[in-house]
Amino acid sequence: MGNRPASEPSMDGSNTTLQNPTRRTRRFSGSLEGSGSREMKCPTCHGKGTVTIKEGEDAEQLIALIPYKDNRLKPRRTVRNVVITIVICAVISGLLLFFLLPRSVTIALSENPKPFVSSVSLLHYNHTVEMGVHFGVVIKNKNFLSVKLSKLTATLLQNALEVGGIIINESLSVGSLKSQVHNFSLALTFSNGQGLNIERLCAGDWRHYFFELMFEINGYYSYFSDDEVVTVSKFAQLNVFNKCSSK
Repeated sequence: MGNRPASEPSMDGSNTTLQNPTRRTRRFSGSLEGSGSREMKCPTCHGKGTVTIKEGEDAEQLIALIPYKDNRLKPRRTVRNVVITIVICAVISGLLLFFLLPRSVTIALSENPKPFVSSVSLLHYNHTVEMGVHFGVVIKNKNFLSVKLSKLTATLLQNALEVGGIIINESLSVGSLKSQVHNFSLALTFSNGQGLNIERLCAGDWRHYFFELMFEINGYYSYFSDDEVVTVSKFAQLNVFNKCSSK
């Protein structure tokens, strides 16, 4: 087998000779017996050329010289890749904003069932009247993540005077895009002029058994560590028919 210099293809398809002036390279598939050197395929010429490696040299340390105008150094489809990246980032950002943007949490007085009177006790002492009232609170979460209510308060008023209230300090969790109804029972106390009005209602005919109460409900909740307060005020008409009893 004759001697042949190591070659590497150039940009125009011709072979460029890599030659050591003091040594000619023989091309073998394995190591060269007795020569102390071996050959490997050139990593930058698509395996069409060979590079001579001396015994003890590391192939990973070889340096390949590539012409400046080589197409392999030019980025390909740069504009397309940049546009695709921008579109993907914009879509992801839009989706994150759509799903994570804070939305409202609403609280309302339940309409099913409506607030009602369970009992009315006439104590006949300073026109004192004790009344049991049941009502529900609807909490609606319009966010795509759950929210937690840290406190819920309800105050009942008649003619701008407070007649009862309740404070719930238990943590209430409302799931994403869900509604919850929480029912409460309150014992209200009417005295003096307010109690006298209830006594007159109990003593009247069925057409005058109705009276109004103002419900003021406050909900304290957190969303993404931001504390918010939502408030609702609503009048409700109650009926004491067949609920009155004397003590």
